Amino acid sequence: MLSLALAILLAPQDVPQPTFPATAPQPAIRLWAGDAPGARGSASEDVPTLTPYLAPDALVNGSAVVVLPGGGYGGLAAHEGEGYARWLNGLGIQAFVCRYRLGSHGYRHPCMLQDAARAVRLVRERACEWDVDPARVGVIGSSAGGHLASTLLTWWDLGDPQADDPVERRSSRPDLGILCYPVIDMHGAIAHRGSRRNLLGDDPGEDLELLLSTQLRVDRDTPPTFLWHTAADAGVSVRNSYAFADALATAGVQHELHVYAEGRHGLGLGPRDPAGRRADELLPWTGACAAWLASNLGAAPLRSVLEEAVLLEMRQHRQPAPGPVTADGVEGGPVTVVARVGDVVALRREDAWPDPPAGASVRWEGTDGSIVDMRIRAVRGGLLLARMERPGEARDLRAGRQGRCLGR
Repeated sequence: MLSLALAILLAPQDVPQPTFPATAPQPAIRLWAGDAPGARGSASEDVPTLTPYLAPDALVNGSAVVVLPGGGYGGLAAHEGEGYARWLNGLGIQAFVCRYRLGSHGYRHPCMLQDAARAVRLVRERACEWDVDPARVGVIGSSAGGHLASTLLTWWDLGDPQADDPVERRSSRPDLGILCYPVIDMHGAIAHRGSRRNLLGDDPGEDLELLLSTQLRVDRDTPPTFLWHTAADAGVSVRNSYAFADALATAGVQHELHVYAEGRHGLGLGPRDPAGRRADELLPWTGACAAWLASNLGAAPLRSVLEEAVLLEMRQHRQPAPGPVTADGVEGGPVTVVARVGDVVALRREDAWPDPPAGASVRWEGTDGSIVDMRIRAVRGGLLLARMERPGEARDLRAGRQGRCLGR
């Protein structure tokens, strides 16, 4: 097959492609406890859900991807849902398959976008439960699911800090996107008519068609994106991927595009039944994407914060030295980040200062000027375990970072 790559990222090409782990789906979770916005009823097709597929503990690397199957906005293709989820699990990535509402059940834009955005917010809200770093949450979509993913990549928001629902306070911005033979355009000659009809109705009008042509909404804040397509795709023209990639290049957004000469529409991973398949039975795009994911989401195994922190402390046998510091009547001092999972971080005290009580509010001030507000969960010897209040604002808070922990 012929491969054309645009703006190729410098990523390792020898990232292992494991066989699919025998991961089973967790029970599906309603995206909203009550009715979804604009719900037309209470049947299963009216209740969007998120199904977690959790990677084996030995592989977990702290990242997550929300999976949006294709199906022309009229159905959901299983091989672009569970199949992708289990492949991602083999890479150590927690996967979450979103069953969004469909045009075949009477739904129209923006219901699908609301469901996809809510899925990303929900993963971030429950990140600690699933061993996920809220700053490493991506999205993957195929065909019409690729259009939905590209819509979220260009329509995201940072959340509503005043919302009563804590999920709605979370950002819906994916940290990256993967678009597989995506529908992009909704207006021109390359538009996929079935997807457009199911998403926008029979006569949406030019303005709405242009509004949902996502290549027109790309800007410099669009997340990094990986795209692949086949030139022979007779279902969705490859020019959709070209259009989105061109918009990314114009905006200066990191991206990678692979176009293969042969292959029908809807290929997915290759085999329809992923159980026990080897890497050499998957389509070539999976290897390129695995390398890109390792470069953009990280691929090092990650244990729980407490386990990692305690093991490091035992290896180093560090003893706090004298030299307490006081801020606003609460003692604090220099600290080093030992580990982080989700919104929980372990900090090692570098000076001797009294234990803060559980529940105390503290502020991390990094040597680079960054500020992160936290609440103490527990104290273990020279270690502090704290939960970040707004983890999305602490993307660079990683092991080894140094700063000060002060009362507030």
